[in-house]
Amino acid sequence: MNVPAVALAVGLMVAQTPSSAPVAAGLYHWRTGPITLETALLGIGPGHVLIVTEDHVVARHHEHQLAVLQALKQRGLRVSVGLEFLTYPDQPWVDRYVRGDVPEEMFLRAVRWGGTPFEWYRPLIAFPREAGGETVALNAPEQVTKALAQRGPEGLSDEERSLLPPGFTVGNAAYFERFAREVQQHGSLPENAVRNFFAAQSAWDDTMAWRAARFLEAHPEQVLVIIVGDFHASYGGGLPDRLWARGVTKTVVISQVDARGLDEAGLQALLAPDPRDGPRADFIWITGP
Repeated sequence: MNVPAVALAVGLMVAQTPSSAPVAAGLYHWRTGPITLETALLGIGPGHVLIVTEDHVVARHHEHQLAVLQALKQRGLRVSVGLEFLTYPDQPWVDRYVRGDVPEEMFLRAVRWGGTPFEWYRPLIAFPREAGGETVALNAPEQVTKALAQRGPEGLSDEERSLLPPGFTVGNAAYFERFAREVQQHGSLPENAVRNFFAAQSAWDDTMAWRAARFLEAHPEQVLVIIVGDFHASYGGGLPDRLWARGVTKTVVISQVDARGLDEAGLQALLAPDPRDGPRADFIWITGP
């Protein structure tokens, strides 16, 4: 999350929002309050990674992601899209599908698409075709993430280890603490099990960062928009941290939050920096209250 560069610069262009102002659905700069999408994207240019998170099952989040892509294209930028739901060994299938060389049903079987409605992702996957970019499969193969969750990094076979990105590293300590708190909400687990699950989570993050870094090295003239679940990117500890470690410093995060059911105090807390983890993201897009 590039708060010092992009977010603070953009923040000068919008008015400060009093902390007592009621929070409504919309896009917010983490420090200065409501902001338009067009203003939020002013700092995005060639060589940037823009992470737009989602709650996978909230349709509005995917509509917002498409709006981001369209706004970038309208500025004349070449826009590529990287997706968490596609694993990098399936890149040839992605290329063939985007070109229209294979029917959709065949593509979905080949990439083992899960239960999330594909119609939400179809326009995102196809978008680069009209924006001078590419669609990039980012994630680690399920074979290696399952092995990590079951046996941890020390239990991988040579073949499984070869599927990890070069220099694979698990996430930082603050990210692990957030992950452990989240996992333990769903039942008590031994610490070694939590660390194995965290290794699998870290493989997703680090593989996506590795793929993004390689892509931008080959295509510095493009903007890469990464579509990913919110936990991977909020508070900077997962994917943003690994992008920075792999040399991708032009990184901006829009964190989307489904705030249905939250009271005003909960809504205000979404915008306020966490005492332990700092700002949630450069920008927070609240839906649903």
